[in-house]
Amino acid sequence: MRQQKIIFLLVITLISSCSSSKNEIIPENDDNDLIMTKNLPFTNLSQDYNIEGNSISTYYINDDDVPYVDVLKYIQSLNGFINCGESLKYKYYPNKNMFVLSYYYNDNLSSYAQFHWDTNSVYVSDFDFFTNITTSENQKTNYNSYIKHTKYDSWSKKAVRFNLESYYFDVLYWNGKCLIPFTIANMLFCSQNQFNVYYTEESYYGFYGEINNSDEAYKTIYTNNSNGKTQSKEMRKATVNSLLFAMDYFYGLKKTKKIKLFKEYISKNDFDLLWSQNADDNFNGLKHILLNQLDELHTRIDGRSIYSNKHLNQLYNSNDCGEFRNEFNSLYYQQLALRKEKVGELISPVRYSGDTAIITLDNFKTGSKFELYDSDGNIKDTAWKYDTYFFMRHCMNDIIKHEEVNDVVLDLSLNGGGNI
Repeated sequence: MRQQKIIFLLVITLISSCSSSKNEIIPENDDNDLIMTKNLPFTNLSQDYNIEGNSISTYYINDDDVPYVDVLKYIQSLNGFINCGESLKYKYYPNKNMFVLSYYYNDNLSSYAQFHWDTNSVYVSDFDFFTNITTSENQKTNYNSYIKHTKYDSWSKKAVRFNLESYYFDVLYWNGKCLIPFTIANMLFCSQNQFNVYYTEESYYGFYGEINNSDEAYKTIYTNNSNGKTQSKEMRKATVNSLLFAMDYFYGLKKTKKIKLFKEYISKNDFDLLWSQNADDNFNGLKHILLNQLDELHTRIDGRSIYSNKHLNQLYNSNDCGEFRNEFNSLYYQQLALRKEKVGELISPVRYSGDTAIITLDNFKTGSKFELYDSDGNIKDTAWKYDTYFFMRHCMNDIIKHEEVNDVVLDLSLNGGGNI
């Protein structure tokens, strides 16, 4: 008999061990679960993808308020971001307790994902499966400009099994549908491709890239009837376990930080803040873990909980950050002041010193199609101001006029990264 999970009560299944062989698969389903269905509106707030769907079917298990989605219907709702064409096929295997999505490249099976409701797990033959099934062309920005692909191979070297049960999540097979938690679906199919679907209890919103709490899209997403509401214990548990799942499977510096399991990395005090049903407590716990304890530049907090009333407040300051981050910021501003002293306030794209040309690259930028091309598809004269590729061409066109130049130096001393 299955045990009761922290978040969800699974249907009880009795199996007679004396009549089953060791390798026999017993078909299971969750048709006896009490599941409520809502069709919530979906609004895409990004111009990057033309997504066809305008709603997402949402399922709530045994009177809980934690949202689940039908895997197949979820990705079909996001068609335009996910490519639901001939390259993506699906099939249910009820007798094997499995739903399978298969990605085909040049009509050949390339990779696949299996959703197992008897073991509450997801298996992918190659981790790139979730990237391969997305639409390749961004409608707003062409990130693949001037990149030529000569060959594509997938040798299944990056197989991964996601054990949802370890995080008290279920995979359900209910009325012929394969259901998984919305937060897991978003992480697998969307987040790692820089697109996120946001759930507000009343609706869903799509947004591409890193959101800023000063953006209009942020205000649209986070201003709703959930603001100030006390979270349910089930929602809180799902949120904390989502954090643990994300950090265990997706955090790229686990080995560097010597983290085996993220739950063992978090202090009791921070866990108490995370488990609290008060959104401000949750945010303070996250700030300490992500900004102070992990203390590295690519781990940030972009927003508060939908249950917070403080969305327009400053997210954090130097007091919330660790030693490394504060030292980096201090050195950055020292270097900036030194450059102003030596070179001046305004830095030209190229400056010259004897036979050396110095190109200043303070960030890496990818311009939108509107910024780069006119209505006839011609490159605008100002394209170099918005895109590093065209910026480098602009600089080289200037350098070639200086016959004395023998060396070109890229000044990256204040380069904070960006989109390459």
